Amino acid sequence: MRVSACLGVVCVKFVCVVGRVFFFLMIRRPPRSTQSRSSAASDVYKRQVLEYIAERIDTNIRFLEGALVRIQAYMALNKKKTLNIALTREIIGDLLSGNSREAVSISTIQSAVFDYFSIKLADLVGHARGRKYSVPQHIAQYICRKLSSKSLPEIGVYFGGRDHSSILHACRSVEKRIEKDHSFETMVGHLTKSIREKS
Repeated sequence: MRVSACLGVVCVKFVCVVGRVFFFLMIRRPPRSTQSRSSAASDVYKRQVLEYIAERIDTNIRFLEGALVRIQAYMALNKKKTLNIALTREIIGDLLSGNSREAVSISTIQSAVFDYFSIKLADLVGHARGRKYSVPQHIAQYICRKLSSKSLPEIGVYFGGRDHSSILHACRSVEKRIEKDHSFETMVGHLTKSIREKS
């Protein structure tokens, strides 16, 4: 019984991941040379919105499908041509909040991480180099993605103006190390749990 339940969870996560990859591939086509600036800007908005949705609805494919259908219907009925993150929150905010845990503030996460690693806030959010600073920086950004309500570009603002790709790289580097290093996985897990419980 426990095995079948575990398999069910794995299948749901697999479908969601495949769905996320599909949407990213659909919107990350390189712009044609003849594409207008307004059209290119529209593609950027679409990518940011889809990533925003995928980050917050990553465990339930029905929520994801429902969110996309609702957005399409809203845009058609209201004759909207441009979709941004603010409008997305307005349209499907109840689905996002119903699917995710209560958000934790970025400042709460940053305070916990720089205190845990005994470094300064300026070193955590700035561009200090070296393993002493890069590891806490990556972990803080990873936890922000897991526990906060902010999108990747928004998280970047809180970390010295880093761009979306830098935050994504930090999160992936933490995820890869978690898969290989059990002690690192335990440390990140305890820190994440501690932040969630204190917030």
